[in-house]
Amino acid sequence: MSDLEHQRAELFRRRRFEAPHRRRHPMRRLFRPFAASVAMVGIPAALAWWVATSPQFEVRDVDVLGTPRVTAEWAGERLTALRGRHLLTVRLAEIEHRLAEHPWIADLVVRRELPGRLTVKVVERVPAALWRDVGGLVFLDDSGRRIAPFDGDHGSLDLAVVSAAAPDADPGTEGAAAIRTVARWERLVPGDRVARIEILRSGDFRLATGSLPFTVVVSADRLETAPAVLERVRPLIESRRSPMPAELASVDLRFSRQIVFQPAAEPPREEG
Repeated sequence: MSDLEHQRAELFRRRRFEAPHRRRHPMRRLFRPFAASVAMVGIPAALAWWVATSPQFEVRDVDVLGTPRVTAEWAGERLTALRGRHLLTVRLAEIEHRLAEHPWIADLVVRRELPGRLTVKVVERVPAALWRDVGGLVFLDDSGRRIAPFDGDHGSLDLAVVSAAAPDADPGTEGAAAIRTVARWERLVPGDRVARIEILRSGDFRLATGSLPFTVVVSADRLETAPAVLERVRPLIESRRSPMPAELASVDLRFSRQIVFQPAAEPPREEG
């Protein structure tokens, strides 16, 4: 190709378009992250405000899952005032306060169901024994705390009756220790049941069981060996030979080197 032809070709060649470079305004560069931040914060805030103020989330239904002693009817009456309240403003402490007068409530499980249902499940205290004092029988839980006076529930008569030598004693810690002693004895002597246990002093107890015609005095720290010791002396007890008393009231197994047999008190003689 000659120089003339080359120059003509260059004249008719299409030049590539190049757009002029525009500088972005600094505010435009900041707008996008600012808008994203507003969306991230503002939308949840608006949603939270709507949930907190919307009448759609008012409590309409209060369902109570009661127990034999804490009935759904009793608890439901005391929680009626919660209807119409915003669901998210109802606190467990307030529900506990409204039901606090019932002695059999151990715990409450509260579940909120949107938009307006409140479910309250009652967990009932479990009686572990009966406490006998001058006022009569009282239910105890496994920590030795009083629950409520005995209500004549015949199924509860299978519980051991706990008492103390001191008439004005309070069960407390010793009551819990007595309940643990009952459970340990019944585990060590399968099939036996403790009907009564008396707190003599700290760690010492007198047991009346269903399998023995006399009571057994034991200490908490020597309880594990007491049933075996009792079995070894049982032939002597049943033989009624000397030095055994004719009528036996109690066998004391608290000591490591001796066993104390307590005779039954003789009935008063009639003066003739």
